[in-house]
Formats: sequence, C-alpha cells, structure tokens
Amino acid sequence: MSKAIPFVLESWAADSAFHLHISRSVSEARLQALRLYRRTLKACPEIKKIYQVPISVEEMRKKLRLDFERHSHVDDPVMIDTLVLKGFNDLEEVPNNQDDIL
Repeated sequence: MSKAIPFVLESWAADSAFHLHISRSVSEARLQALRLYRRTLKACPEIKKIYQVPISVEEMRKKLRLDFERHSHVDDPVMIDTLVLKGFNDLEEVPNNQDDIL
C-alpha cells in the first residue's frame, strides 16, 4: 500500500527554482545545500510519523548530518549542485525507499 507524499514534501516538489538552480559560485552552491539540509531536518518528524521509521528523529538527523558532512570537502559548484539535486530527489523518493533511511 502506497502512502501519500506528506504536504511538506509535496510543496517542495512545486519549487522548480530549487530543481533547476545552477550556482555561479561555491558559496551560492553551499547555500543551496544548506537549504536542502534545513528542509530535510524539518521533514524528519513527519517522515518518521507517516512511514513509521523504526529509529528516533534524533538518529535520523544524526545520519543526515553525517551524509552532509561526508561531502563537505566538495568545492566545485557543479558537483555541489549535483549532490543537492540528488539529495532533493532522494527526499522526494522517501515513500519508495523507506529501507534506505535505516
């Protein structure tokens, strides 16, 4: 049984500027990464509740932080934009990839 995409995630899908953003500098790209990070942190409680994720919200946020820190050394705006787009797509795919959250 497929569950509906939470409103928070659904409203982000309409944000086409987020999908198509091409950064002109590293600082601009990192700002987009920070935007994704904040949005994902805010979505954690809703994701846990709707998809009954068996770990705590704090643990979800800890794993999220580790994922972002793993790429903190990237200093190419194109690569950062690519990672942000991948992260945003992963967030949209939460209903289909619940096992990857763990």
